[in-house]
Amino acid sequence: FNTSNIKSYIEGKIFDNYRINKIKSLDIKFIIANSLSAEHYAKNLSKILNIKTCLIVRESTEFYANPKKTSNRINYFDYVVFVSSNVMKKWISIAPELENKSTYIPNTIDQLSIDNVITKSKSYFKNKLYFSDKELNLVVVGKFIDRKNQNLIISNLNKFTKTDEKIKFHFIGKNLNSYGQKMKKLLKQSPYKKMVSFHGFRKNILEYIYAADYLLLTANAEASPRVIYEAMALKTVVIASNIDGVPELIRDNETGYLYKKNNIDDLFLKMKESISSNKTNNIVESAYRHYHQTFSNQIHEKNYKKLLNLLESL
Repeated sequence: FNTSNIKSYIEGKIFDNYRINKIKSLDIKFIIANSLSAEHYAKNLSKILNIKTCLIVRESTEFYANPKKTSNRINYFDYVVFVSSNVMKKWISIAPELENKSTYIPNTIDQLSIDNVITKSKSYFKNKLYFSDKELNLVVVGKFIDRKNQNLIISNLNKFTKTDEKIKFHFIGKNLNSYGQKMKKLLKQSPYKKMVSFHGFRKNILEYIYAADYLLLTANAEASPRVIYEAMALKTVVIASNIDGVPELIRDNETGYLYKKNNIDDLFLKMKESISSNKTNNIVESAYRHYHQTFSNQIHEKNYKKLLNLLESL
């Protein structure tokens, strides 16, 4: 089987007469595609059922070599939801016709999973995950891909020896692809390899974030990364690149720390500033409040109820 044969086989199973008739019997009024990755199936179903479509855009303009071409894909939909206001403005600047059919609804996270983790103390998970109390533990979450920019840390480990703290970076995410192998090779050649642990994919990511002293976002492009919402809800300090929708979540020196993207010197300065600060408790409490006042499950539910009412009126 080649890729096109596999795709045709899957589509044949999804769009067979039995399933289509079953779907038609449900009297569906509209279809919501949960990201551009669901675009193809949403379009096919909307044509078959002759109904309206809505797309949730979770992708930054920076994800694409040709965002203008991608904007045409977005513009196919009758209504568009963006998970970041900043990212929405970027897409509208490329395709102004999107403005009259777009809205902003931020992400949220699985609050129940958060609640299950925080029943135990941070020290409990530090012990469980073998985080040393003699080290400052920074967690970096995400699949190893160029856009996530893990290279920013791995190629500059020497910078982080210039603090009074012993630094340990914990990378959580799939790393078996070519970029991951490249990072492993770089680390193997580094005299500072003991500063890094590759944990691979982990189902208990929340435990790592909760146990960490910092969540570090190194990405060069993200729409509205849920991992930051999770850190805010878990009261873990965030240091993040100032990209796309991140400044909607992190207010510098108030709910976390922002540094200029792909700028190792600025990242290091922010880390030193945080280490020497006496505001850590204030920052995590402000971030916690910001999450619950702006991005909680209850607020998210209200936003989507309004969206559903709007879609029913189209």
